[in-house]
Amino acid sequence: MTSYLHKAQIPEALRSMIKEAILECKNSNEIPDGLKQVIMHNFNAKYVHLDCEGSSLEIGVEKPDALSLYPKLVTYTYSLDKTDWLKESIKENDNDLEFYAKIIARNNGMGANTEVILY
Repeated sequence: MTSYLHKAQIPEALRSMIKEAILECKNSNEIPDGLKQVIMHNFNAKYVHLDCEGSSLEIGVEKPDALSLYPKLVTYTYSLDKTDWLKESIKENDNDLEFYAKIIARNNGMGANTEVILY
């Protein structure tokens, strides 16, 4: 199946999807797959964890250490009550928009093999 999306529509559709996914996080105590993929993409994260007690997301990002053979994982904690941090992380170059469009298409019930065409 093919999905056609205008580049200008994608950031707004993604913001709407994020808003719905955050509500789902709060209600079901699970991170929706699309939200997890967006966070991992935007922050180059190694993991995303939902802290149900603190109503927050923990995001693990790898930080290279020149003195160590292994990179360090730094954990950032963001509140689910304020989502500006996530909405501001949306990137608007063509590769990122195509990635977001595929997630939006999957979130709207299209299959994982859906071809997305941006115009």
